[in-house]
Amino acid sequence: MELAAGVEQWEPLEEAGGGISRGSPGDSGHVSQSQSVCSGASVGLLNDEDPACTQSCDDLLRSTAAQLSTYLLPAQQSSEMENLDKNLEDLLVRVDEFVGMLDMIRNDTSQVVNEKVPQIYSKAAEMRKLYQKIDLLEVWIWKILCINAELMLSSYLTKSTFSTAGESL
Repeated sequence: MELAAGVEQWEPLEEAGGGISRGSPGDSGHVSQSQSVCSGASVGLLNDEDPACTQSCDDLLRSTAAQLSTYLLPAQQSSEMENLDKNLEDLLVRVDEFVGMLDMIRNDTSQVVNEKVPQIYSKAAEMRKLYQKIDLLEVWIWKILCINAELMLSSYLTKSTFSTAGESL
């Protein structure tokens, strides 16, 4: 059954097959017209002749339904709401931790950019100067080696000429 839009009475729900929904398979769909003790009409609660009584019954029914829903729904949903609150709180804590980690990375990055990069440039300049000194030292060593090699060669040649000249005499 479904409440028709704009009309305050219940109408049967149309199924895909085009027929009227019968509820359970054992339900014939016919409403009993018996005057049982549980029937509202037999007790006299619903009297179509007195509109004030019908209005008060409707109001009573609505207020009772509202009270029942406020009584039942929070009890069923309170555990779900608590779980949802806990999950949301956990997610917020994780988001805060993530934002804190991002701030640390940002601070570390700016520290590297602001402090370490200039230090790297100054060390690179010092290394260039050191490499230039090493190159000059290498040139100086080659000159010394060449001079010493020439001196040794000339000394050897003079000794060998003296020794060959002395043998020939």
